[in-house]
Amino acid sequence: MEAFTKPEQPATDSKTMNQSAQMILQTTMLIQLEYPELSKFLEEMPVTIPDMKEPVMSPQILSDYNDSLTILLASYASFHS
Repeated sequence: MEAFTKPEQPATDSKTMNQSAQMILQTTMLIQLEYPELSKFLEEMPVTIPDMKEPVMSPQILSDYNDSLTILLASYASFHS
């Protein structure tokens, strides 16, 4: 397997929800293709469990989620490359 290469820059507040979602898709696809053993942890990430009755999505929330995916991927890749 190749060494982990971080996909583009994480989404920021200035990017749209669609762009943020695309970044998440790109990161999760990379996880599934390169490190499928991490897939089981994606649903267990605290960021994916809303702590309010009616959660509101925003570019920042999506960006934070993508950042957490990127950190998970980078940490795992650095020890398993």
